[in-house]
Amino acid sequence: MTTRAAVNILGSTGALIDITSLGVDTIATEHPGPGQYIIHGTLGMAAAPEGWGYVLNQVDAACSVAIGYTDGVLAVSVAKDGEPTDLAH
Repeated sequence: MTTRAAVNILGSTGALIDITSLGVDTIATEHPGPGQYIIHGTLGMAAAPEGWGYVLNQVDAACSVAIGYTDGVLAVSVAKDGEPTDLAH
């Protein structure tokens, strides 16, 4: 089963704020460095491209985001002016 979900992550720490999903509720996150967010446990959610997108808070509007999925791990990279940066919100 696949389902869409909203995973809200705190920019400064990568901590999971909350998740809204019809199928998966065992999500774990890591924040290994500036602008790097690793999300484990997304198996069962709709795969890219239709299932993975992002929404930024207005304070982070100047940031660029790259999303990848390899070996069951969803990786999100954030940059501003070409440099890795944590989300402000």
